[in-house]
Amino acid sequence: MRLCVLVSGSGTILEAMIEAQLEVSLVASDRPCRGLEVARRAGIEALLLDRNDYGGFTKDFNRDTYGAALAGALLVRDIDLVAMAGFGTIFTIPSTSPSPGGS
Repeated sequence: MRLCVLVSGSGTILEAMIEAQLEVSLVASDRPCRGLEVARRAGIEALLLDRNDYGGFTKDFNRDTYGAALAGALLVRDIDLVAMAGFGTIFTIPSTSPSPGGS
């Protein structure tokens, strides 16, 4: 099973997951943060999908486009499970996203 951990801050939850020997395939964040450095130091792929590229922290933030970009990043990496570990962005995932048993 390929696990992605979504982070936005210091990465303490991620550190606990790594210490518990969970196999993490990807760490993704919506902003530059220490959590991405924790991932890199542990040899885990770290992905910054910066929400500033989608309208930032304004009313212009494009939740749907951000969600589609995140879903795409997870799909190309064959991620099976996502853990929210302090991730600060509320997002939508397109209804066309594959799901278990779906096509």
